[in-house]
Amino acid sequence: MRSFLCLLLCAASAAAQDPETLTHWPFYQQLEGSPDGRYAVELDHEALGGSRTDQADLRLYDASGREVPYALRVRRRVLTSDIVEARELNRSTRGETALATLDLGDYQGVHNEVELDLAGGNFRRSVAVEGSDDGQSWATLTDHALVFRFSSSGRSVDERRVRYPDSRYRYLRVLVSSDPAVDGAAPTIREVKVRLHTEAEGVERQYPQVYPIRQPTRENGRPASEIQISMPGAVPIDSLALSVGNAPFSRPYRLLAGGPDSRREIASGVLASDEQGATDRVIRFEEAFAKELTLRIIDDRNPPLDIYNVTPAGAARQVVFDSDGLSFPLRLYYGNLEAAAPNYDYDSRVPAILDETPPLLYLEPRQDNPDYRPPQPPVTERAPWLIYVVLGAAALALLWLLRGVIREASRAETKPGDPA
Repeated sequence: MRSFLCLLLCAASAAAQDPETLTHWPFYQQLEGSPDGRYAVELDHEALGGSRTDQADLRLYDASGREVPYALRVRRRVLTSDIVEARELNRSTRGETALATLDLGDYQGVHNEVELDLAGGNFRRSVAVEGSDDGQSWATLTDHALVFRFSSSGRSVDERRVRYPDSRYRYLRVLVSSDPAVDGAAPTIREVKVRLHTEAEGVERQYPQVYPIRQPTRENGRPASEIQISMPGAVPIDSLALSVGNAPFSRPYRLLAGGPDSRREIASGVLASDEQGATDRVIRFEEAFAKELTLRIIDDRNPPLDIYNVTPAGAARQVVFDSDGLSFPLRLYYGNLEAAAPNYDYDSRVPAILDETPPLLYLEPRQDNPDYRPPQPPVTERAPWLIYVVLGAAALALLWLLRGVIREASRAETKPGDPA
């Protein structure tokens, strides 16, 4: 019995490690390269439009049929702001200016931002930041920076952070000037936090230009234009660059994603330009996947905008892999909507945020996989008559059982009674 269980476990383990059959992937794109290090390939609109929105169905194989582990990276612009430990030494005032001095102690890294918690509301105050190695001689890092806080009609805006050039000074001194319009004395500094602000530049992927179709419509009862924008598949986008011919203009707009029965708003605002003649304007929004976009612009009594073309763009998706020992060309397969995420160990060896892009390889045009076999539909779709056969057989079996029950009941009724 123990040997039998071991055999079962070994068989299950071997089955779990069997290579996936590529007959379930309908598309592939080929790429050329050389086996000499780390590369990246940027997914184009064909790969993005034909794969899942999370790209978990991507599979990379070399010419010998070897599966190639990869790491997928979405190259969005990433902003981070981390707190740097600092000890406040003192607070003081100098006329109508409040001062706070901080000691960063043994911290040897870079800092470039302070966050201020100030008392009061509806103010606009000037801020200067100074740095020192000894707490005696001070160098100006920034001056005339502004912080403000305003509230109106239940809405508020609060800008409390001040940036300055990268610095390694141990001591910082923050000077906050009063707002002559609302302050009668030096403002009160409640707290100062020192931060390190970092920014990883993203990589933008521009898709082929789209030449939109305009139709007159009404928006909230006002004359408007409805512009249909067909995308090259359900690709990830976070901006639209519009080439407009008849500036200046200022028009309210709404941007909708999805088809006629499933539209949802992804952006709204005012499309405006003070320039004369042709101009480009960019609409930015949270990333969305959509095959169709609808831009509605309220024209009122103005002539419709001449939008010559639209350029969609979004954060690039890059597949990073090591090419050592591989046989080129490689093939990138996709389109299997039922595929499980590969979760390669290799992913942990590639930085989550790429400071630099590895050398890029380029995808050739999409091809149909000749070995693709579409998934079989359920048996009830392939043989709809089968359900009637099953139901008929079940009915016959039930009749047979009922016949037996009736016969047994009849026999019981005709059986002679026991003698007295």
